[in-house]
Amino acid sequence: MAYPPLTDTEKKFQNLFVYPYRSNFGVEEKVAGATEDWQWRTITNRSCGDADIKRHLSGNASMALGPRWYPTFWALDIDHPQDELEQAYNQFDRLGISESQTLQVTSPKYRKNGNKWIFFRPEYNGRPCTYKMLDNYFQPRFSPIENYPRQNKLGRIPLGRLSNIIIDDRVLSHLSLSEQLNLFEKIDPFELDYSKFYEGKKVSDKKANGNSVEHAEDEETGQSAVQSSKLSKTDIKQLINMGLQSVGTRYEAQFQILLYKFDENFMEEEAVAFTQDWMRRKSNGFSERVRRHDWKIIDKEIARQAKRIWSSYTKWLPDVTTKVSFVVTDEDLVLGANLFYGKTALQKQFFNLVAYYRARSANEFVVISKKNWCKNIASSRSYKKLQNFLEEKGILHADRRYQIGVASQKFKLVLPSNGRTIEQDGVNVGNFYQALKTVYNNDLRVIRGVTGMPDTTLFDNFGGLNNF
Repeated sequence: MAYPPLTDTEKKFQNLFVYPYRSNFGVEEKVAGATEDWQWRTITNRSCGDADIKRHLSGNASMALGPRWYPTFWALDIDHPQDELEQAYNQFDRLGISESQTLQVTSPKYRKNGNKWIFFRPEYNGRPCTYKMLDNYFQPRFSPIENYPRQNKLGRIPLGRLSNIIIDDRVLSHLSLSEQLNLFEKIDPFELDYSKFYEGKKVSDKKANGNSVEHAEDEETGQSAVQSSKLSKTDIKQLINMGLQSVGTRYEAQFQILLYKFDENFMEEEAVAFTQDWMRRKSNGFSERVRRHDWKIIDKEIARQAKRIWSSYTKWLPDVTTKVSFVVTDEDLVLGANLFYGKTALQKQFFNLVAYYRARSANEFVVISKKNWCKNIASSRSYKKLQNFLEEKGILHADRRYQIGVASQKFKLVLPSNGRTIEQDGVNVGNFYQALKTVYNNDLRVIRGVTGMPDTTLFDNFGGLNNF
């Protein structure tokens, strides 16, 4: 059946709700001979075209689409009105979403179960948000209510079969498509508030089966305490120096500082002690718990956050087994010189690898991320060659268990066991040239003989010919 081109009103609907690019989408339609009146099927690898839109608007079929990158509207799918409506309205009150910022629409099962959608129009700094930002913002707050659009999940679009706008509990089935779209466009935008992080306290609820369920909630608003993405080192250092800057930021600040300390290879106990001390010095009067001197509760929260980080993030970040950042022995210098005689850059890379590994070698295998290989040990161009060479020599072993087709992040080095840790004034030496000076007493002839270092490199790094 041939369909005429879309009218201007239908194009407006397309711009608001339809993902315009090639993708999978679902179609609910009547199937001849089927046991159920309406059944879903998936259309793969093509866009939702003009004919599909006309069938949807005429009620002959219903379309379910994936997310637009910048969705105009966000929707709650109320499948259990008795339980979910109250939760939704409570969250609207907490977030400050007014009635003029929402629009209710019936779903096909509205007459049977009261199922409906609640649409609202979120923005950030006056502009549309990506669906990932919206998912991160709304999903923790409205769960277990289904939110749409969702990544990798199709969602039914409105104004199709048995889909009408609800105003004051009345279903307005007589409205034209143009009038319904005008009501959607008149929804007042809701500005996302990312300036407020959530300060947490634990509240225990009891389920019917007696199991305790803990929720971290904001002291002022009662909202769930949800951590945002990891802050940059610059922002973390500014936070540590300046302290809290607004009400409701304590819980998030604790988490970010602990995560920073974990990333910097601190022990869990050290990070907890630092964060607890920091909170006593840098709360700046912005935390209600601090003003009440509830230190026992605050300290327990910090310890609980640390336990979560050190137990859950280890497989992604470097493991920590010592309080020092690097350990190298004199025998390691000799081994590196024998492996890369006359190649100073490679000796230095091997020194950096050993220094990082020995400080964490209490474990059988040490996690060394690609970032560390490229930034702290070698470079993005040379680290693979270093890995391959050391593996061929039997010095480096990569743990590739359960990692088929994935580059390993766990490594073990076979190193001399009788060496003496290189120290200066009781502090471990982590610089390659300083280590040579310390072990060989700044004797350039000996250093050149052991390492094969060119004269120009010797002069540049050891300050002249004093010992020649």
